[in-house]
Amino acid sequence: MTDQNLTDLLSKKTYAEFNGEGNTYSVSCSWLENTRTALESALDECGKVKGYVDQIVKAWCILQNSGGTYASVNRNCYLFYYWLGDILINKLSDVGDSFLNIMKKIYEEFKSIPDGGIAGSENGCAIIYKDNIDKTTFSAMKAVYEYHYDHTKIKQQLQKTNKECTAAYQQHLEKIKSAYNSLNKKCPSSNNAKHCSEYRRTYKGPIEKNLSELICTLESKPGRVEVRSSQDSFQGQEQVRQEFPFASEMDSNTPAIVSSVLGVLGLPTTAFLLYKITQTIIPCIMVVDHHNNDHVVEEEGRMISLNRNKERMWLITLHNASTEEKK
Repeated sequence: MTDQNLTDLLSKKTYAEFNGEGNTYSVSCSWLENTRTALESALDECGKVKGYVDQIVKAWCILQNSGGTYASVNRNCYLFYYWLGDILINKLSDVGDSFLNIMKKIYEEFKSIPDGGIAGSENGCAIIYKDNIDKTTFSAMKAVYEYHYDHTKIKQQLQKTNKECTAAYQQHLEKIKSAYNSLNKKCPSSNNAKHCSEYRRTYKGPIEKNLSELICTLESKPGRVEVRSSQDSFQGQEQVRQEFPFASEMDSNTPAIVSSVLGVLGLPTTAFLLYKITQTIIPCIMVVDHHNNDHVVEEEGRMISLNRNKERMWLITLHNASTEEKK
């Protein structure tokens, strides 16, 4: 699996279109310039939000030209709502909990567009939840809504990779489970807010049913060494013993062998060999990639592989020297 699997999800593809990826901004709307000017004026006191006006009106133009069935149009209306809210919450830190008020202003301007409503959608693609929802709840609803449309694709992808995934994909699944747990607490049966009612009616059941499928393990990549525990070190030693049977014998007789080698090779030569070993093997401490704690930097993986070969050559040298001395 690669990160491309994540971008292949329906929700991610739609967000990419709203962001203008793939030349989607080539569509045209006669009202675009006038609406851009009107929206900039309406958001005059909203600081950095004005910098996103062009992107927002173009995304609405894409949505208006998307066409399709009632279900697909309505789905895109929801995804636009979450795409817009995500910009206000995560990209504009000065917005705070006023993001809903800003969204209301934006949707009001869209309502004034001549024939600007989205044909075939519920309420002309109006704002979805405009009251009683904070930033955390908004983000949780966004995650469960995305899963509602992506779950079939997610299931197929995980089946193909035997539930192995990238760190980004694993994080995406964790976000869905976290949203599910959060909304279960915030939306008990006594909470009749619109978003809570919709969560319990539409989204809660399918996630609850498929919780066991929202798990994947990080895939191992060629050229990288994975750090897990001291047990891994033990297994590595066992591998050396299997490739060099005499190594296990040397474990228990190391003092005698070293003594023999000193006699055969002489102290200066042995000291030089030990110096080379410490210069190549000991400094090769595995450096963890802090962006992905489960893997060792690829360059370190190659160094470790090289040093293991040198270590084996050292074992062979000791063994041969010991054998000659015994003769």
